[in-house]
Amino acid sequence: MPSSIPSPIPLILLLLCLSHPPTAVKSFVVPFVSSPIAKNFGLKCANFVDANVSGTAERRVLEERSWLKSSSKSSSSNVHDNVSEFWGKKPVLFRRAFPPGEDSWASYEDVVELASDEDVEVRLIRCPPHLPSDPSDPSLDRLDLYDVEVGPFDASYVSEVLKSSSSPFSFLLNDVDRFLPSLADWISSHFSFVPNWRRDDGQVSLSSNGGGIDLHVDDYDVFLVQTEGERSWTVEFEAMGMSEELDRSIPNLPLRILSPSPSTPSITVTLVPGDMLYIPPRFPHKGVATSDRCMTLSVGFRAPSALDMLADLVEFKSEEPSHPRFDDINLKLPKSPGLITPGASGRARSILRDSLAEFLDDDALWGEFFGKLVSRPKRARFNYPKPLDEEDKLLLGEWGGAEAAVNAVMKQNRGMLVQAEGVVFAYDQSGRLFVNGELFETGACELKLLSLVCDSRFVTGETLGEYFNEDVEILLTELVSAGYLYGCDEE
Repeated sequence: MPSSIPSPIPLILLLLCLSHPPTAVKSFVVPFVSSPIAKNFGLKCANFVDANVSGTAERRVLEERSWLKSSSKSSSSNVHDNVSEFWGKKPVLFRRAFPPGEDSWASYEDVVELASDEDVEVRLIRCPPHLPSDPSDPSLDRLDLYDVEVGPFDASYVSEVLKSSSSPFSFLLNDVDRFLPSLADWISSHFSFVPNWRRDDGQVSLSSNGGGIDLHVDDYDVFLVQTEGERSWTVEFEAMGMSEELDRSIPNLPLRILSPSPSTPSITVTLVPGDMLYIPPRFPHKGVATSDRCMTLSVGFRAPSALDMLADLVEFKSEEPSHPRFDDINLKLPKSPGLITPGASGRARSILRDSLAEFLDDDALWGEFFGKLVSRPKRARFNYPKPLDEEDKLLLGEWGGAEAAVNAVMKQNRGMLVQAEGVVFAYDQSGRLFVNGELFETGACELKLLSLVCDSRFVTGETLGEYFNEDVEILLTELVSAGYLYGCDEE
């Protein structure tokens, strides 16, 4: 920028800081200077020092990005185009990612009601105001530093906890999007830049002032959206290995909490409603509510580990009628009956290696296994989704029958078919459809048809019109009958 033109940066910084509460101002300046706006004016991050950055190693800043493009295509997210630049690599802060008070988010009343629902996976965590920073502090041997209760809880008990001020608390509710269709729609539309099969769930944390979980790591990518109140997050800038996690884990606690590392750079930011923070897997972090009625929506994305795949492979292979087995047809008189000879051990290893190699080299078999693995529920669910039965026909009318629902949507252009909340729909290039861990025969269905069915939560006669045929009708009827799609009137 020519020196004769006054820089607008000070004014911009002033306006941005004034629009945030005091708790957020200190954590705002450094992220801003790395944003596209600042870079366009030649402002460099090296000119600023953030008081919230700690650690004796090289100082770093938490990168801030704009969620929406500044171009005319404002409905398209900037993150869609640049996700590979940060995904799995570094934490990123998104200020004002969404308008505060989105109607699709879970409200305080929603969360309180769900906390006493017997079908909801919920935990109550009571915690001290802070843990001692010295790992050798003898008070860390007290198991009551954290008190973890597993629901479901009575509504009266939930109300009692909410009114109590004896110690900070957090209710953690998993799978909230499964119970709130509007939230499922919102997550699906805003996070479509990640494959469906990577999505875990929408978790909501409802905390009192001071409530939260101290420093820990997760094995999945997560977007933390502040929906109500304020929460302070401290994030370390380096991913942690398993051995280091074990070394830094504080013993004798019901949760795996880490001791702080003075040598590891970290930063602390405060999120207000509409802000969002992305944290990659294995990056230590902690979140503490700085207000009452603090609610954070966590949109998590899991990936299978080698152990997950091996465990599921055993189940998958068990469906085969027979398997190669160790034999010793050339058995010789052993010198010691108790000795496991290198030859026996080597033959067993070869059998296993050859069996695995045969499986892994079979593209069709591997594709079926992987599709079932990644589309199955990532959390324990009982009788969900529920297949349609005769009672549904009485209660729901035409939407309670699979054939009638498909006929109404596809042939009469009324209503729509909707993916059951929390159920994964995915397909592969071979034209195989995987839903909720099951493989569905698709007949002569085109890949474009499978894309339309999997990529959006809603299917209408208009969207599938030119692709609708007898095979598609059979497929949709089967999915509705299983409860994976359901029919309803358009709203």
